[in-house]
Amino acid sequence: TILTTNAHHTLYTINTINNRSIYLAGPMYGNRELFFEVAKDLRSKGKYAVIPFDIQPIHRNKDAMCPEGPLAGEGSNEHTAPCYMRGDIEWIAFKAAALVFLPGWENSSGARVEFTVAQACGIPIYFALRNDGECIYTNSMGESLSDYREPLREK
Repeated sequence: TILTTNAHHTLYTINTINNRSIYLAGPMYGNRELFFEVAKDLRSKGKYAVIPFDIQPIHRNKDAMCPEGPLAGEGSNEHTAPCYMRGDIEWIAFKAAALVFLPGWENSSGARVEFTVAQACGIPIYFALRNDGECIYTNSMGESLSDYREPLREK
């Protein structure tokens, strides 16, 4: 089920992608187009790609203010980076089948947290690389994301 679509990406309803989504992680500032490009490539390969821009921020309760911190930057409104990080961590822990890290992720404090969460939760980690203009996705053992098959889960 498609919730919204625009020139850059398609946002699917949560019911469609629960536990089957590929979460993209990396430095957010100045990389909006790269996130959209990689998500589009993964979707063209039949993967459900979710980018941080798709995920809603989380407050402790609906009346609470965002925790103190910098505003989230590109495309954000009144929410702080910690509000968005809460939503991203929840998504990773409960809905992601795998994570794909974009180039430069090591320089992003948020992406490093996401890496740690994925490791702690046993979620497969892949890295996006360019090879002759083509995006390829590989893990630390050289296995391709295209070969990844999600384990069957009990309902």
